[in-house]
Amino acid sequence: MLFAAALDHLDDLTLDVAVLASLKGELSATWAPLKNELVGLGPEQIEAAQVVRFALFAMQIAEVLGPQQVPVAQALGEHLGRVLVASELRHRDVTAHFALRQLGQALHDFFQVVEGFAQFTQDLSGRELALILGQARAELEAGEPMPPEVERLFRAELFITLALDHLDAPPVELARWTRAAVATTRKLTAFVQTEGWASIRADLARMSAEHAHADWTAEDLDDEFGPWPGQTAP
Repeated sequence: MLFAAALDHLDDLTLDVAVLASLKGELSATWAPLKNELVGLGPEQIEAAQVVRFALFAMQIAEVLGPQQVPVAQALGEHLGRVLVASELRHRDVTAHFALRQLGQALHDFFQVVEGFAQFTQDLSGRELALILGQARAELEAGEPMPPEVERLFRAELFITLALDHLDAPPVELARWTRAAVATTRKLTAFVQTEGWASIRADLARMSAEHAHADWTAEDLDDEFGPWPGQTAP
């Protein structure tokens, strides 16, 4: 949901969410060297291992935000849209103008996917969402392969984030990162328009079912599995 990009724009977000303050400090300090390393590789050299590292970091931010993920993502999307318009007004280079138009469309398409994802998670409690995020991060840390739809999501998020970091770069570099952002976002949207939402729904249902009883107390277990009224336990 471009939360890594939010770390570069925390002072510009006007959303009154106290949790934004918690993103400063350690998370921001972690993002700076990771971003520099990824930019140093260039879009052509970023492979699955780098996407996994970025995904783990993005999940860490999402866990901190908790149930505020969607409003923060929506506020960030509006802010980044204004940033792109302002950047386009500053540039006179045709290459830069074209790249910024494309990046704006990629940003729009990506946030359409984010809104769709929000529809699947809106009925989850804060604890359920935290458990699902924690499990997803634990599976990646354990070396389990990233599901294709998740890999496409984080790869698109990564390239859009890095393209946004090049708004003041020479037009050629901006265009280079924008091409990667556009290509990955097109693959993501094509995927979700066909089989993607079914895969995401299945993954969420699996992880939600695994934690369905996480909040149950001993009394809840007795009510569910104890003898019926009038019966005695064997």
